[in-house]
Amino acid sequence: MSAAVAGVGGSGALRVSQHTEASAGSGTYALVITAAGAVDLDTEALLRNALLDAVAVHRTVCVDLGGITFFGAVGANALVAARNAATLAGRTLLVRGVPGVVRRTLELTELDRVFAIEA
Repeated sequence: MSAAVAGVGGSGALRVSQHTEASAGSGTYALVITAAGAVDLDTEALLRNALLDAVAVHRTVCVDLGGITFFGAVGANALVAARNAATLAGRTLLVRGVPGVVRRTLELTELDRVFAIEA
């Protein structure tokens, strides 16, 4: 699966794709959602929906944010919605590849204390 949406008014575009990855040494697999581009009001629904769909079906979901160039409060809200859905379903949501622009938002909102962030 791969999808993209362009933001309105030059806000940029967001690309979201997914693949399955084996967890090191455990014999289990995680669905990895990879996002690249800007997460803003125009594009956050793509990320939110991909994450919500994934945690509804997969035991472990990892969101790789290494390609994110803009990440505001709506991006943080998308992560929180996915984490809440995962928790209710008894699933795990991991976050990895967090660039500075995402880290700053997570730190300002203190969500860096909520999410398990992998290197």
